[in-house]
Amino acid sequence: MVGEFGFRDHLSPAGPHLHPPSHRSRRPKASQPGRSRGHVHLESSNGGRRAGDRSELGPWRSGGGGLVIPDHFRLDRTGQILERKSGLKRIAIRSAPYGGTIEEAVPEERERRAIGVNAMIKELWNVGLKVTDLDREVAFLREVGASLVLRERVSMVGEEREYAILMLGGVRMLLFETVVFENLVSGGVRPGLTHAVYEVDELDAEYARISALGAEVLVEPTEVSAAFGRRRLAFFRSPSGFVFEVMQVLERKI
Repeated sequence: MVGEFGFRDHLSPAGPHLHPPSHRSRRPKASQPGRSRGHVHLESSNGGRRAGDRSELGPWRSGGGGLVIPDHFRLDRTGQILERKSGLKRIAIRSAPYGGTIEEAVPEERERRAIGVNAMIKELWNVGLKVTDLDREVAFLREVGASLVLRERVSMVGEEREYAILMLGGVRMLLFETVVFENLVSGGVRPGLTHAVYEVDELDAEYARISALGAEVLVEPTEVSAAFGRRRLAFFRSPSGFVFEVMQVLERKI
């Protein structure tokens, strides 16, 4: 079974190639991080349960003088991740079916994927609102104090809609006159707050995880391109009726 087990930042001079099994038999040495096996944790002198920085390297081998840029984490005193910065990974080193390893280019959307960290929701990106009159609502919210970030038409889930993004009190608000799951919810969707949108690193992983928890899938994973950039998204409804979207940013423009 071919299994991904490491990353590098670029191809070896010879390009993608197979490393024979003999390369895997070499024992790792502390002075040779390029031949490490397993995840390497480099913690601050504060200790594993205290606040500080940690770097994590996936298992990798330099092979041709390649440089690995590790993922960096800032932890609180309980070990929770406060901030994460993923190193750039352009080449995946995988186990070959009959021994040895093979180098493969990493898809662009996975170059910043963190190593050894479970996919989880990162942050609230915006709240969604259904309005009866987009022009009137935008004008009203601007009088309240919101700033208009973007307004345009976009094709989403097979239908074109006009929308606006406003910022109020540090929160993005996405306004539509009709929402994408309008016909998927019994009784329809009333005007007002309709859903929350959460950003994730890996949509497929989060989609599988949340689906397995029993959430109702309203919209299967789909890709959307607009003035805000390019992203993949999916919509869910919780057992009690809370509708939320998870989305992975592929190209960020705002």
